[in-house]
Amino acid sequence: MLRMITGGESHGEKLIGILDGLPAGIEIDTKYIVSALKRRQGGYGRGKRMSMEEDIPQIIGGIHKGKTTGAPVVVELKNSAGSPVSGERFLPRPGHAEFVGYKKFGHQDMNIPMERASARESAMRTALGAICSLFLSYFGIEIFAFVNRIGKSYMQQPYTEIEGIREKRDNSPVYCPDETASKLMVKEIDKAIQNRETLGGSFVVVSRGVPAGLGSYTQWDRRIDAALSSAIVSIPSVKGIAIGDILKNSEEEGSKVQDMFAVKGSSIVRRTNHAGGIEGGITNGEDIVLTAFLKPIPTVLSIKKSVNIKTLKEEELNYIRSDTVVVPAASVVGEAMVAFVISDFLMQRYGGDCIKDMLRGVKG
Repeated sequence: MLRMITGGESHGEKLIGILDGLPAGIEIDTKYIVSALKRRQGGYGRGKRMSMEEDIPQIIGGIHKGKTTGAPVVVELKNSAGSPVSGERFLPRPGHAEFVGYKKFGHQDMNIPMERASARESAMRTALGAICSLFLSYFGIEIFAFVNRIGKSYMQQPYTEIEGIREKRDNSPVYCPDETASKLMVKEIDKAIQNRETLGGSFVVVSRGVPAGLGSYTQWDRRIDAALSSAIVSIPSVKGIAIGDILKNSEEEGSKVQDMFAVKGSSIVRRTNHAGGIEGGITNGEDIVLTAFLKPIPTVLSIKKSVNIKTLKEEELNYIRSDTVVVPAASVVGEAMVAFVISDFLMQRYGGDCIKDMLRGVKG
């Protein structure tokens, strides 16, 4: 079983992460991990903090001569940005984890739950997920995400019809491969900034080359769609997920949404992929297509008041630096979380203490 654990706080000295269970012999390309972290820092509408952080990972365990040893991979990320507030703070911000942190752990100082609940933690998950992507590349599995909606601006073109989708995504300031939609999204973000507002949206994660047979219908907690849903919704601001074309499928008659079989050469293929690559909790060999839906960032300039938990009186709420939209950045975290889950299920099926053993198992 593959395990991921992170530690550290938003404005502490560093974040740490442990990826336990990877087989030995995986070549680790640090530049690839850095590129994933840089993409997470980017995206039009991000706040000032991203310009303060360098995000260069330091691998301090589980690697020898550039390859995994089979021991836990341990990664550090230093924090450069200082805390945006000084002293104790007793006004919880609506939509954040501060009030519930107070109710759960008894922290009256809102700065304490803010530190660990911060989306800064997702930087470490991005680094660990990038390592999982390097592992999956040995099996020809690629995972990529793109933004398909910000606010009310959305892609019209299906991703399957876009050539060079990764290059077009990377040339977009909002990580959207549809140039027309990308321009509309930027305009909507500019409008939100002017109105002192924030925006939500959605992103799509596609996993290509995943073999059929990962996951199981024999128990509820072995279904890969359940694990993927949990991983995606664990990303800050993500409040919903759709698998395949379920939003459209739910309005149609059953005969119109099944992925009918066909024969191509000596193989059985599907004519469509409405199911999004998963049937009965098991991968079916088609692209796994997940859409994540994000709420608007809760730190809003136009929200000016809250209630002091000590005095129970309404007071002026000081603005703490934040973003206007994080959908592009969250899409990178989505790639990481999906890579982790698929890596875990791949190892559950094929096992192996070193990458050579696993490659033989998959080939067999």
